[in-house]
Amino acid sequence: MAEAEICFSVVELNQRAGAGELVAVRVAKLINNDLQTRLLEREGKYSFQVTAAGKSGLYNALVFAKAISLTDALRLIKEESKAIGLAQKAYFSSAVTSEDLLYTPILRDFLNNMQDTTAEVAIKQPNLTVVNGKGNKVSGEAEIRQEIIEQALRPYNELAVNETLRKLKAYRPFEVGLQPRGNKTYLTGAMAAGTILALIACEAYGRYQRRNKLS
Repeated sequence: MAEAEICFSVVELNQRAGAGELVAVRVAKLINNDLQTRLLEREGKYSFQVTAAGKSGLYNALVFAKAISLTDALRLIKEESKAIGLAQKAYFSSAVTSEDLLYTPILRDFLNNMQDTTAEVAIKQPNLTVVNGKGNKVSGEAEIRQEIIEQALRPYNELAVNETLRKLKAYRPFEVGLQPRGNKTYLTGAMAAGTILALIACEAYGRYQRRNKLS
């Protein structure tokens, strides 16, 4: 992916992704995780072989494996978050948060626009082994397109992912989005719980909130 692709600001990326608190938070996580993996690559000290989905979803894993672009990942997050909003309005009161609906089968009836966007996204063969959120390896254009939709409908299975990484002899994963623990350095660039955001992403989200208050 060309360097120019990430040269616009995080604020602009938030605007491109669309309005809504859930979108802004998820975009901030995506960008922060992507920046961390790029820094790891630039260090040139690690031999990456596998990238796995984490609690933040599959998108960072696909971007890190160069199967999809960061821009297309942002488009998919926007459509997935729209589906969550539609489901919340259709079935639930405001007491149920959008986070409660993320990665549940309830979204299936609301993913038409996301399916259209997924069909438009340019998908390449990953340059690393990609493990999805239920611990299965995914590759090939058709399989990845299907997985993008299916991963929106099911929860992340940490035990299954860890078991697959163990079978792949991925004994020293680097967890992006969390503080590294011990000497876990080698392997994966996208096992992101996404709780720690880069300062630039936090600042962008603060600007987003202030802009909404003024509008």
